[in-house]
Amino acid sequence: MAEVRDDRVIVLVERAIPAEEIDVAALEALRKKLVAERDTGLPEERLEAIEDELVLLDVQLRIARPGAAEAAH
Repeated sequence: MAEVRDDRVIVLVERAIPAEEIDVAALEALRKKLVAERDTGLPEERLEAIEDELVLLDVQLRIARPGAAEAAH
């Protein structure tokens, strides 16, 4: 959720990590682990949780590696 007023923007989030603190290697390792787990035939609830986590990981990776997504295209 975001609110914009004059020269201020207020953003409410569940969690936040400064870009300079993102550990790309750790995120890539976790992403690889989650993708492998996802492909093992899990219950739907766990699959949804993995997909949600993968979305967050991908966003963090895009922030940590600006320009990487554009270079891949």
